[in-house]
Order: sequence, then structure tokens, then C-alpha cells
Amino acid sequence: MCLGIPGRVVEIHDDAGLRMATVDFGGIRREVCLSCTPEADVGSYVIVHVGFAITQVDVTVAHGTPCLGPVTHAGCGALCPAYGRGCFGCFGPSGSVNLPALIPVLRRDGMDDEAVMRFLHTFNAASFDKELNS
Repeated sequence: MCLGIPGRVVEIHDDAGLRMATVDFGGIRREVCLSCTPEADVGSYVIVHVGFAITQVDVTVAHGTPCLGPVTHAGCGALCPAYGRGCFGCFGPSGSVNLPALIPVLRRDGMDDEAVMRFLHTFNAASFDKELNS
């Protein structure tokens, strides 16, 4: 088992031919090698293990924030969580709500049934009620 820590890339530079980054871990900044994550860019969140960014992750994963992504229109890029706010599903509900994909994730992350319903109802109660009752 390895320990990987999420951090945000704040600067990218070249060091003797290696793509390196300054990564912020909640106020602590460290130099990290990006050779395993060539897609990472400034503002990206990466999982770092022993000085190497081993994968890129979504901001909601990095912060442990529940996300309405599976049930909303695509395109937000997790804007709210990137600025320390919860996900409000600002882009509106998708044409086909994918609750079967979202609810098990929310439960796995510690939400009970009441918390799941409260979370979903902050966004678009009518769409979710219709989906849940079908």
C-alpha cells in the first residue's frame, strides 16, 4: 500500500530536462516531478507519492467534496469546489439523470439516505423525485 497525497499544481518549470512543478498541499509547497502525468497543468490536482505526481484527479476528489457531476450537464469543470465551495450543480440537470451512478458513491463517502436526499434536493428536487420514483 502506498500513501498518495492530493495537491494543486501552482507552477511548472523545466529542471535539466525533467518537467517539474511546485505543488501546494494546503499551504505547504513542494517540488514534484510530472514525468508520470504529462497532462497536468497549472491548476490541476495531482496525487503525489515520494515526489512524483502519479495521477491527475478532479478537484472534488482532491477535496473529498460530493459532486453532482453525474447528474448535471457537462462543462462546469468543478468550478465551485475549486474555490472552496460545495457543488451546487450550476449547469442544471442533464436530460437523463444518472442517480444509479451517483447515489452509491455518496453512500460510500459516508452519506446516509437522509443526507443523500438533502444533497440532491439542494439542486433540482423535481428531477430527482421523478427519477427516484420511476
